Amino acid sequence: MKFGEDFNKIPAGWVETTFSELFDFKGGSQPPKSEFSNVPKAGYIRLLQIRDFSRDDLAVYIPDLPKWPKCEVDDIMIGRYGASVGKILTGKEGAYNVALVKTIFSKELIYPLWVKYFLLSDHFQKPLTLLSRSAQNGFNKKELAPMAVQLPPSNEQKRIANKIETLQGKSKTAKKALETAKPLLDKLRQSILASAFRGDLTADWRKKNPDVEPASVLLERIRAERREKWEENELAKMRIKGKEPKDDKWKSKYKEPVTVDTKDLPELPDGWCWCNLSELKEFSIYGPRFSSDDYSEEGKLVLRTSDIDDTGKVDVRRAPKLPLDEITFSKYALNIGDLLITRTGSIGTLAVFNDTVDAIPGAYLIHYRLCGPEYIGWFVFFQLKSPRGQLLLTGGSAGIGRPNLNAPTIEAIPIALPPAEEQKAIVEKIKKHIVVIDRKIVALKIVNQKLKSLDQSILSKAFRGDLIPQNSLDEPASSLLKQIKTEIEVMAPKKKKDKPMIVVKAVSR
Repeated sequence: MKFGEDFNKIPAGWVETTFSELFDFKGGSQPPKSEFSNVPKAGYIRLLQIRDFSRDDLAVYIPDLPKWPKCEVDDIMIGRYGASVGKILTGKEGAYNVALVKTIFSKELIYPLWVKYFLLSDHFQKPLTLLSRSAQNGFNKKELAPMAVQLPPSNEQKRIANKIETLQGKSKTAKKALETAKPLLDKLRQSILASAFRGDLTADWRKKNPDVEPASVLLERIRAERREKWEENELAKMRIKGKEPKDDKWKSKYKEPVTVDTKDLPELPDGWCWCNLSELKEFSIYGPRFSSDDYSEEGKLVLRTSDIDDTGKVDVRRAPKLPLDEITFSKYALNIGDLLITRTGSIGTLAVFNDTVDAIPGAYLIHYRLCGPEYIGWFVFFQLKSPRGQLLLTGGSAGIGRPNLNAPTIEAIPIALPPAEEQKAIVEKIKKHIVVIDRKIVALKIVNQKLKSLDQSILSKAFRGDLIPQNSLDEPASSLLKQIKTEIEVMAPKKKKDKPMIVVKAVSR
């Protein structure tokens, strides 16, 4: 039984056939890693993996032995399992591993560029999603054999492929323009943040507001508030345990935050001063560790690193729930304006909690509650998202960066602190600029998606016979199909009996 595109009308000169009558596959192999070399050698050949069709920095070489299946530059390869099922790749030569299969067909009778676009089209891609076999385990010949294929005449195949090339060439040009636009917008965002925390973004504001309270006075008030909050919390803990303090000696346990060494720090605008998170925080706490088995349909939300996005927002829609007693929940509960910082994995990612739902941070987040104005959380967030802030958080470039973060490391980062009123002005200006940038990025994503849809629409029309008119002078595809079958029959005796393709499970590479 055929499956695939439901063809209601076959274009003039075309013929309906099946995948197995036109194409065959040759699966790859997985040489032992003990034979791998990271550098080319005499008598060695490159072992192609899916990643190698887009990059060369992780190239692997193996002994050039006849038993390893090989491909040429113009061969069309197909991703065989996992997330890359159906990925169409070409342009490389060498041996190839089990994640790939080589498409085998008569390149003299079927136009290769037509084949490539057919495999990229939904006429081939959609049936792959209909297969009962898990995508992780791949596909085999038997499953694809009955796929319906409408074969055009040989000359029309060329005209179709060339027309697709022309139309998608324009689309590729547009995509390249979009690819350059996104980095420019990201660079503009970083430029705005850098400008903000040098004081350049609010230079005019300071000229208009010369008599505001300096940040040094604000910092002293925050430090006093910090101590006051500590005393309130300590007193509450003692009373929960039924212990009423007899005197004020317990207050001596309070540890003053370590101040910033400003010796090597850049000069700040008038009215600004240096501080750190240790001075600004009411408290910091690591999210508690729970097993996913503890999650429930009811309870408080547990925020994970995946619930934080690059814009600093928290998405609670997919966060799991956990039943918690009131004491545990009150210890970890998030308030609006609290700062969340990822401490492992994608370090340098942070957000400001801005929701009314009951939630706590998960194990890989550090939770900060800050003293000071209501917008202090966003002010610190933007400063840590600035180029300088990210460099200090991550410890350098991605290649030599920190594998994880801890509270003492974060709290040692110098924070440029302006007066309270200027902080508000900075946050408002940054948000105003970033809203515009984010809208442009969303618009780019929409246009990019439309271009992808347009590409697929072009392919869909092409393989329905609607992209170009048929030519009655073309030799009909029925004759072409007979030639293909004849060639297969002639070649069959010269080959050993084919063994069914064995579906190989994914291996780590």
